Amino acid sequence: SPYDILLAVDGTCGNGRDTLFLAQTLLRLRPEGKTLVLSFDVQADALATARKRLDSHCPTADVRFTAAGHETLAAHLPSDAAFLAAMYNLGFLPGSDKRVVTLPETTLRALQSTLEHLRPGGVCAVHAYGGHAGGGEELRAVENFFAELPFDAFSVARYSFCNKPRNPEVLFLAEKR
Repeated sequence: SPYDILLAVDGTCGNGRDTLFLAQTLLRLRPEGKTLVLSFDVQADALATARKRLDSHCPTADVRFTAAGHETLAAHLPSDAAFLAAMYNLGFLPGSDKRVVTLPETTLRALQSTLEHLRPGGVCAVHAYGGHAGGGEELRAVENFFAELPFDAFSVARYSFCNKPRNPEVLFLAEKR
């Protein structure tokens, strides 16, 4: 059954903080194992840094690092995969090449795959930033994507700062019913 293993996805691995959080959370929920975190990034340096972080802080975690964009998620999954959680931290990796950014088209493809494989009660968290080149377009695309989901299938919350004058950022949380 797809629920035999607790499965989570970090669609934008970066330095591995979200991957570590997901791995630690899954191990707390199921200490005897049978957990897996799938972590995606297009930057080899990011994956290497994340792997070191996991090895230092959570060496028993089962994490599969994939050097590919999050839009390829579906190609890396068994057909019966069912995620408990998925996280996306969009934009660029701080301290790296700011020209390497997530894009609306690939992000929407990744989110579609994620929601198709999210199990009932599962949550998808997306932190979108509008302050960099192309960021506003991606933030609007993600907001429109979530706004169009049927309410009987997903409840979606939108969190943002009401007192931040520049560089908007929004956290979307979608729970599958």
